[in-house]
This record gives sequence, C-alpha cells and structure tokens, in this order.
Amino acid sequence: MISLFTLLLAPALAGAPVAATKTQTFAGVPVSALPALSLGEPEFIDGTDTWRAPAPGGWVLHAWSADAAEGARSFRFTASTVQRMLPTTTVRGADEAVGGDELVIARRGNVVVQVKGDHARDTAAAILAAEATDPGVSPVVPELDPVTPRDGFGRRLK
Repeated sequence: MISLFTLLLAPALAGAPVAATKTQTFAGVPVSALPALSLGEPEFIDGTDTWRAPAPGGWVLHAWSADAAEGARSFRFTASTVQRMLPTTTVRGADEAVGGDELVIARRGNVVVQVKGDHARDTAAAILAAEATDPGVSPVVPELDPVTPRDGFGRRLK
C-alpha cells in the first residue's frame, strides 16, 4: 500500500540526488565594503568580533562566531528576545531569520546580523552577501584603549 507521504514525496525523490552542502564559515565584512552598503563607521564592542554601525534610519549589529554551531546558538539567544513579537521571515542568503519591516535578525552560517531601520530585510541581505568567504581572512579588531570610557554599545564617550 502506498502512503500519502510517499505520493507527495515521489516527484522530489525521482529527481537527481541532491548534493550534501557543507556549512560555510565566513570571515566577516571587510570594513572597506561598509560605505557601499550605506553603513557608517563601525564601532567595535569590547574588543570582540562584534561591531555596530549606523544604517539608514537606524543601526546594524554584526556578530561573528568561529563556526556555524556557535552562530546558531548566538542567533537563538538573540532571536529569543523578540520571537514573541516578530515572526519568522525570509532574508535572501540567510539560513534563518526573524523580523518585520523595520527590525530583522538574520543568520548565515557563523554570522548573525541585526538590522534596525529602513528596509531592514534588504540591508540584512546585502550585508550577508558581502561576507568574505576566504578562510584565511579573519575580522580585524582594533586594539581598544582600556582607559577610554565606553557606553553600553562599545562607543567611546567623549
């Protein structure tokens, strides 16, 4: 007896085998690419691999993790704070995303991007598309002066 499940999957199973995909690790977005993405000067947070930059109508928070598993944990942690308010959404190039028109949290491999502002989905997609894939490249994190007072976003207070 043929089940309904088999009938529904038969067209997909009849095609060519699907190649297994390896999760790609991204090195980050080159700072030189930020102006082309309409982003301002990045501000690094506590000397980590996370930066914040002004974006049209808001801001972008970009977090880099060493591997996709850590990126997925970071996404779940970040998205859990807004999950009840914002639905799952789609962002070009993202493995998973939640958000709406003005706030999006998206993950691609080991990178999590939060975008608040105008055209948040499109901005998130553009940032994810700009991720460098060269495994020999790592994000450049400037040394921070421990004496300089900073606010909660890692910005220097003047």
